[in-house]
Amino acid sequence: MMNESLNHNNSEELTAKEELENIDISTEEGKFEWLDTLLGNAEVSKEEELKKAIDEDEEETIKGELEIINISQKLLTEVDLGGNGGLVGSLERTLVASRQNEDRLQKNGATKETLDAAFKRSLATSNLIHLVKSEMSNRNMAQSSESSPLDTGEATS
Repeated sequence: MMNESLNHNNSEELTAKEELENIDISTEEGKFEWLDTLLGNAEVSKEEELKKAIDEDEEETIKGELEIINISQKLLTEVDLGGNGGLVGSLERTLVASRQNEDRLQKNGATKETLDAAFKRSLATSNLIHLVKSEMSNRNMAQSSESSPLDTGEATS
């Protein structure tokens, strides 16, 4: 019974992974769709982990991770895909603005809760930038190795 449950979870993970891999990220809309799908999958996964949390510390950690995912999802609603630099450019501008806001809040003596929320927004934005750039790099490397004559055994000229 337990193996059947594990196999079911693995097949769901593979399906989610395959779904992500099949999204064309060569366009700004594709990058957005990829991030949106990734965050949706992460949210579902964290909610499942939260249900299975063993102790209070684990539960708090998962709640914190889920909060960052939710902030990330809200950030995606604010991006300007048509702006300078597309999705990554929009996220980078958001990160700069978030960090400037953090500095301003610190100088003005904001509450710990306000500073924490500003930090989490910057962290979520930074994570999104890293995720998109990493995926773009991974796919570029995969495409390069697929087309490399050295990998196919073809002779080079």
